[in-house]
Amino acid sequence: MILTIDKIIIFLSFFFGENVIGFIGIDLKLFQALIIIVCVIPISYYLKSWKNNVGFIYLFLLVIIYSAVQLVTDKGEGTRQMALTLLGAPLIVASVPNPKASFSHTKQLFWMSIMMIVFYSYLIETGLAIFERLRQEPLFGWRGEFFYSMDATGEISYRSYALYGHPLGNSLIVSTAMFFILISSLMPKYKFLLWGVGFLAVLCFNSRSGIVGNGLALIVYILYNSLSENVKSSIKSSYLLGGWLFVIGAFFAVFQLGLGGRLMDMGLMDESSSQTRIDALNLLDYGVKGFLLGHTFEEALSIKAQYGLMNLENPWLGILLRNGLVFLVVYVLLYYLTLKYLLRDYKLFDKLFVSVCFLLMASTNNSFDSNSIFLTYFMILSICFNPHLFKRIIGKRYLQESL
Repeated sequence: MILTIDKIIIFLSFFFGENVIGFIGIDLKLFQALIIIVCVIPISYYLKSWKNNVGFIYLFLLVIIYSAVQLVTDKGEGTRQMALTLLGAPLIVASVPNPKASFSHTKQLFWMSIMMIVFYSYLIETGLAIFERLRQEPLFGWRGEFFYSMDATGEISYRSYALYGHPLGNSLIVSTAMFFILISSLMPKYKFLLWGVGFLAVLCFNSRSGIVGNGLALIVYILYNSLSENVKSSIKSSYLLGGWLFVIGAFFAVFQLGLGGRLMDMGLMDESSSQTRIDALNLLDYGVKGFLLGHTFEEALSIKAQYGLMNLENPWLGILLRNGLVFLVVYVLLYYLTLKYLLRDYKLFDKLFVSVCFLLMASTNNSFDSNSIFLTYFMILSICFNPHLFKRIIGKRYLQESL
């Protein structure tokens, strides 16, 4: 019964993104609050399984206490959304059983089900992005009703909105899965097929950072494995072939199909986006003292207005402005300890690869400062793609031989 509730929580979190919720007419904050409330039931059963991850337990307590204090002391309009964003990932992860604490046949079946949710949500998300690009219209609409972007030359290009709404958010979700797919023990043909579908979706989202970031990530991954003495020559050949197929496919998609037009027409950093990020750094003029304990919602709005900033395009500055330096330092430290525990069974290169790629790409927009799904997704995938667990829940016919 409890594991069934967990499956429902993960299913709703991964399939019912901001775009879907808006389409069916449910308030996003209400939906996220209901998810968190439902999490309380399985948390009472499974929180103790995480006791060996001390960083996670302290993170769990931090977000609950801090959010409660903020909701009492700051009645600003954005305080509830901030609390939901902070609470989402830790509470959802605390609601699932820690596979490292105890593992049974029932738990194995549970994690197989969660992996199926991850797999099918990835296929639907990427398939929807491609379908919308062909259709030139979002299936679920978008609350911003802004489906096209104009480049510096005046050319208009469509951007897919899929399950999660804003193209940058969708791109980060798909990219996160792509990072884990690359370092998984899947056979190269399945690995590159799934990665290729993801990259095609990123092109449909027309995310410049996503296109460049994933291209560079693939190059780094292939180079590392090609130069490694621990990788079989047959596997190296498969990776090199996959790399060449990516180059050929990317050129065809961009120059023949016209995908990823914003990157070609505007470059990686156009004047508008570059200036927005530069202007955001001016907030640091307030100095350490000005950001020590953060600001209320209204104060934060006022400060951003002084600099003509509607969006900061930087999650770190967003947390620093709203929550303060003290909170940010403790928050980052506890997440570091949490992820160190979750990724401890990964090879050194693999854990650095997924972590650095995720952080770099997440830092190009307000990502995990605006919605809990991004950190939730990364943490759940960190568990599902754990090398030991992955081999137990994925059929052997899909896995490559030990490197």
